[in-house]
Amino acid sequence: RSHVAFDMAAMARDHGTVVSSVLLGAVAAAGVLPIAREAYEAAIRGPESEGLATAAVRASLAGFGAAFERVRASSPHPGPLPASPSPATRERAG
Repeated sequence: RSHVAFDMAAMARDHGTVVSSVLLGAVAAAGVLPIAREAYEAAIRGPESEGLATAAVRASLAGFGAAFERVRASSPHPGPLPASPSPATRERAG
């Protein structure tokens, strides 16, 4: 196990978002949950976005990505993160 400490509130401010977006990016990068980065980002975009990102969504994605990269860069041995489920897997789960 390792610990990564950084000022999430400052990172959120720097990216014009809320701290929960930054926190989610850190959790995603830690790899403790079997969820791919792309799945987190899709959840931030939301089902109704259809490719149209609002300023808030862009800011949330930026904060998420900054924290994700910060944690991954600070990890002594970043392992592979899970891949996104295939469309067939998502259909069976849905």
